[in-house]
Amino acid sequence: MYHVGTNNDMKGNDAFRGEPEAVDTLRILTFNLGLLGFKLKNRWRMPVDAHSGERLAAAPRLLSSLEADIIALQEVYSPTDREVLARAMAELYPFQAGSPKMRSLVGNGLMLLSRFPILHSAFMPCRGSPRWTLPFWKQGLLAVELDLPSIGRTRLIDAHIAASVPFGDANSMASKANRNREIDQLLSAANAGEVTAILAGDFNTSPAIHPEHYDRIISAGYVDAFVASNPPAAKDGFTWDCANPLNARGRFRHAPSQRIDHVFVRGGHSAPLKPVAAEIVLQDRVVQTASGQLIPLSDHYGLLVSLALSPQRRD
Repeated sequence: MYHVGTNNDMKGNDAFRGEPEAVDTLRILTFNLGLLGFKLKNRWRMPVDAHSGERLAAAPRLLSSLEADIIALQEVYSPTDREVLARAMAELYPFQAGSPKMRSLVGNGLMLLSRFPILHSAFMPCRGSPRWTLPFWKQGLLAVELDLPSIGRTRLIDAHIAASVPFGDANSMASKANRNREIDQLLSAANAGEVTAILAGDFNTSPAIHPEHYDRIISAGYVDAFVASNPPAAKDGFTWDCANPLNARGRFRHAPSQRIDHVFVRGGHSAPLKPVAAEIVLQDRVVQTASGQLIPLSDHYGLLVSLALSPQRRD
């Protein structure tokens, strides 16, 4: 597929990238790109999503323009699509990780791009997923360990918590149990060892949507970066918009607009990462379709977070 880079791979626009030693703020973008298309026998692409070709072509330019240090993507299911993004963005993001090829129709669509070295990455399948879904896709987490300026080894977990059991009601007991299983594994992976952890992705939960699952993450000691760095009046912003034209005919077209994409970091005075800014991005309708219609890059909007880096004390 694509490689995990090394220090020798770093090249290109140093004015944008900067010297790692001088960086005191980390910018993280989490974005559900909504590329659901896949291929059968590597020949025929079945486009489950809308306008995937135009959106994939526009993605490298629009993602790079935000000048994030790390980009955590969800729903890039096709290995071919991941390869396109990896190659197009390798100069600015030479360190890359993603879901491996799997014995299922679409596998898992997680992918991470970084300016900073990736020390290790692993896809962690979610335990207890319904067995009948395994030939089609696999729920799981992408756990990546990064070497960040000032604080060193840092674990970032790229997550896409399932909204429901496949084709099921998001409010059913089975769907709630499924989300709980995923969050159990997410917190277990984040808290393993004495490593600073960042949780990023599409959680399909919020203070208003399935709040019991969102509250479990907060109760575990994590801080919602968007809430922590915005005044109360701004906290109702949303990353899934029912007015987005890509959602007009989708399965969740009748769902309320909601903020379900998050970045979480450990709270507390001694925490090495502190949220200082967060904004919802990639909302504009700037991708032109073959018919001339202008649409956003995805059915989700992105969340761009800035975290202040504070060296950890080592006694």
